Amino acid sequence: MKKSQKIALKIDNALMIIVRYSALLVLLICAYIVFDTFHTANNAFVSYDLLKYKPAEDARGTFNGFDKLLLLNKDSVGWLTVYDTNIDYPVLRGRDNFEYANKDIYGDSSLTGAIYLDSEGDFKDFSSIIYGHHMENGAMFGDIDKYVSDDFLAKHHDGFLRTPDGNYRLTIFAAISTDAYEDMIYRYNDSNENRKELAEFIRKHAICTYGDYLDKELSGLNKLVMLSTCESGDTFGRMVLLCDAVPGTGRIEKEEEVPLLTALGHLTESSHWAFLNLICMITIIFLVIDSIRKKVLLTFIIEGVTLLVSFIIFIFTENVTKPVVMYDKFTPLMLLILVAAFVYEVIAIKRADKIKDETSSEDSQNRK
Repeated sequence: MKKSQKIALKIDNALMIIVRYSALLVLLICAYIVFDTFHTANNAFVSYDLLKYKPAEDARGTFNGFDKLLLLNKDSVGWLTVYDTNIDYPVLRGRDNFEYANKDIYGDSSLTGAIYLDSEGDFKDFSSIIYGHHMENGAMFGDIDKYVSDDFLAKHHDGFLRTPDGNYRLTIFAAISTDAYEDMIYRYNDSNENRKELAEFIRKHAICTYGDYLDKELSGLNKLVMLSTCESGDTFGRMVLLCDAVPGTGRIEKEEEVPLLTALGHLTESSHWAFLNLICMITIIFLVIDSIRKKVLLTFIIEGVTLLVSFIIFIFTENVTKPVVMYDKFTPLMLLILVAAFVYEVIAIKRADKIKDETSSEDSQNRK
């Protein structure tokens, strides 16, 4: 084979490698965008880690554990649960009503935000408003969408609110559709006259109701807690659940199972997982597939070992239930493993080309 042909062949092989891994990189970036969108929505559900901070009932029937919750975030003012729904979150109170609209309980920026009490409110007041984003997958206050029928409300009207100053059984007695500027809801001041006006307002705007609260003009209401979220397709539309809060205890709740991947990630107390580490592992998978395609046993064995090592490192050091970061302290090690696998791949290709050239040369000589 002429020297020029050899050079052209090597350039062709190099270009094929560049194109192959460039396409892989583009594919991974697209996969990351899709995964990040999914992860953001999925991460809005309460996690096993966060549930560990949920105040628990002690032998005396009272709830404790707010010390831990306050250490996690000093703005914590309670924990809200609506039974048989995904609403089971700590309640925060920010400096204004925008702070926790785009920030989670850990203080990190988040499109899903957190569940938060009106910045001017207090659970000691007669009426309180709790806000949460409307998530289409049912996270945060997305399940409020289910309260569109009397039948559903009749079967799912129980909730519980834990606060450092007292705990309340919640009875959801109405779901209403209104707008973000309605003073009767968002600026309510309690009085006998205002309760009658509120009862009339609820009758006009109710999607569904439960019990005899409206028949009694809300006179039997102990404390009003309102859960507010956006309505789909309406910028200023709001759906609100109105609850009667009475001092008491809640249901006995089952202990949550520990997710496998969370438990593995906890071997390093990981609070995230690194995207570059995943790219390294997937790239090594492609190298292994390439060695299988070329039927080179030794290359397959060596790259298979590097894949196994990278897989073990990723699984036992990363917590995929946590937010994603670009890199972490294990990324240099993962990159080193990838470079080692890639260098061996290049060496194997050169060796294979050399053997091929030698074979071709011998065949040419034999023909002569």
